[in-house]
Amino acid sequence: MNRNSNLAKAISDRTNIHARRIETWTIAGLGADPDSPIDEQIPHYVELAEISGPGRSRSADLTARRLAAHGYACSRLRSALSAVFDESSDEVFVSKDPSTQESEDEAFKEYDSIATDLARSVDTLPPALRLIIRRFRQNARSGAYFTDESGDQVFHSAIVSLLHLFNCGEVLNIEALALMFGVDPSKVDADAIALVEQLQIKIQNIEYVYRSANLESIVAMAKWIRDHLDVVTEFLGLARATDSMLDDLATQFAPVALSLIEPFMDAFDGFAGFLVEIGMHEALIPMRLPS
Repeated sequence: MNRNSNLAKAISDRTNIHARRIETWTIAGLGADPDSPIDEQIPHYVELAEISGPGRSRSADLTARRLAAHGYACSRLRSALSAVFDESSDEVFVSKDPSTQESEDEAFKEYDSIATDLARSVDTLPPALRLIIRRFRQNARSGAYFTDESGDQVFHSAIVSLLHLFNCGEVLNIEALALMFGVDPSKVDADAIALVEQLQIKIQNIEYVYRSANLESIVAMAKWIRDHLDVVTEFLGLARATDSMLDDLATQFAPVALSLIEPFMDAFDGFAGFLVEIGMHEALIPMRLPS
């Protein structure tokens, strides 16, 4: 949007935001849909000014993700999400062919390497994720007395189990996983384990949502997560997280949450009704993933 255009001037007049700043945002892909009614664009730019603060934003990708957590889509959001996935997918998720022992062995070597690197490089993670990992490590250390292992060994085993689960595998060490999440392992029964394994979580589905899902769906989920994140901030170790960190986390996790709707609906009768009861946007509930 050119700063001298009638639209830029009209938005500037109604928001007291300098037209040059509006132009800069639109060049960066952070602006509202220029074809939408001006009354719909105004709150987008007001929110953008609030999130960006004075001067230029230091990270347009972060700003795009924060906008999504506040319910506003922009053209930059897709690349901002793809950047998150591209940075993590090769390091976190492993393709394996369960029909061959060689592939299975290679996958477990990779899981082991990732879990080891994660413990060593916590300080290099995004701020909110760093706090979550620290909380989970502390949980593992606090609950290690249940086992014959150290807290770091429990954490390592839990991460390996989680990686395997997210590659359509079975639950390997439910005790370690429970302890990492701060749950008494004796409270987790075989039926619960079977239900989790039944979900068959696929990294391909998560990747699909990051790269291809409708942006409006991602924004709706990001906003829902952000609106309800305060309920779990203590559990996740996020009590000291800033609004910026929580906004970013909500949007980064939104595609993962979207990818879980279909498997949960298939596994649990009445799950769609439950989502409506907790305020999930109805447009998200029938979302289907490619086979």
